Amino acid sequence: MTTQQYYQDNKEKVKQKQKKYYEKNKETIKVKSKIYNNKPEIKLKNACYKENNKEKLQLQNKKWYLKNKEHVAKANKIYRLKRKYNLTLEDWDNLLKSQNNQCKICSIDFSYDTHNTKPFVDHCHNTNNVRGMLCHLCNAGLGYFKDNVDVLQKATKYLNNFNGD
Repeated sequence: MTTQQYYQDNKEKVKQKQKKYYEKNKETIKVKSKIYNNKPEIKLKNACYKENNKEKLQLQNKKWYLKNKEHVAKANKIYRLKRKYNLTLEDWDNLLKSQNNQCKICSIDFSYDTHNTKPFVDHCHNTNNVRGMLCHLCNAGLGYFKDNVDVLQKATKYLNNFNGD
């Protein structure tokens, strides 16, 4: 029996074995892979392959993306939260729970049905400290007023003067 025949006959068994081996040796494999891929001749070989197979690779990437949209969205969210606000997904969930899944200003229930009711992280642009979760409209409103309390108080006074007209 050839290796190919064995593999065809025992695909699942082989995959499980490979997966188990990878999990056990993940760090070693990553280090060795990095060393191997940084060799000049391998870099050149990979660059040539990419150049000669651009369309094929783009098609593969597109297929993978379409198959893994949710995974990509979650990974992007994790990356943005960490980079922009130094938050984890757990921190995000805890903020939402602590606010009963409502906007901290207008108390609207957060929902993913429309852009205006999605939760957004509100933060101080000077210190980058997270203040809470707001709906899009409240978050944008604070942004338009540049987080300036004096201007917001003037706006409140203005609205109170014309209340009911």
